[in-house]
Amino acid sequence: MPFLIVDDWRRIRAVSKEAERLLALTERELVDRNVNEVLALAAEEEARDLGFAVAEAGMTGVGVRAEGPQHLALRFRNRPGPPFLARIGACEPGPATVIALVDVT
Repeated sequence: MPFLIVDDWRRIRAVSKEAERLLALTERELVDRNVNEVLALAAEEEARDLGFAVAEAGMTGVGVRAEGPQHLALRFRNRPGPPFLARIGACEPGPATVIALVDVT
């Protein structure tokens, strides 16, 4: 399953090989970039900032986990296509959040 690890500053810290393939970028190119540069909320939620939505879904505060994973509809910034489902939750050791790209077509 493709995934990204994002820190509390909304910076990408790690990506899976599958995520590299989907984003058409290497981990080296992705690390230290803001998650908003590569992923966005789907059109119906676009008014919200993805970084804040990720922080809300994965962490309720520094080191405090949200109750279970949350789901968001996302899209890629670098290519057109339908939205996909992402599962977002806390990642240990934190504070960090994992974004699993669940339903990517």
